[in-house]
Amino acid sequence: MTENQLRSHVVSIMKGWLGWSEANGKHKKIIDIYNGHKPLAQGYKVKYTDEWCATTVSAAFIVAGLTDIGFTECSCSRMINLYKAKGRWEEKDSYIPKIGDVIMYDWNDNGIGDNAGAPDHVGIVASINENKLTIIEGNKNEAVAYRTMVVNGKFIRGYCLPDYASKASKPVDVISTVTY
Repeated sequence: MTENQLRSHVVSIMKGWLGWSEANGKHKKIIDIYNGHKPLAQGYKVKYTDEWCATTVSAAFIVAGLTDIGFTECSCSRMINLYKAKGRWEEKDSYIPKIGDVIMYDWNDNGIGDNAGAPDHVGIVASINENKLTIIEGNKNEAVAYRTMVVNGKFIRGYCLPDYASKASKPVDVISTVTY
């Protein structure tokens, strides 16, 4: 798959979970995916009553088979730390996200200056139209749902950047494969 196909694949997994919620009990399947992956981050098995936004993002990378670039964690703060350790964390306000980027929020952002607060929530960028982001999140009002925001909007803490390019297949050079 190309880099863009890999990005779209992770988003399509999240889209498949839209509407899964605590009310219909389907959120348990996401938590089960996360808990079935070994090793568990921090050795912690997520409970069905825990917050599950980071668990959902992690589960999408588990299903996609991309846990070496989409780091699994059930805590937003610890997830950021994993990406920081690999040089894959971006918090510059000038950054324009791409489909498949992991977006972190801080609901205590006052909108003045760079947001450097603790992250409260996480999702995956599903689409970008000019300066409007559409994000898919787990545990948004206790369901997998969409959110829309503007690029560099209030509450955006920063982005975890899975290295999709490192997993992309190289296109075959047709000319070099022809035998005469």
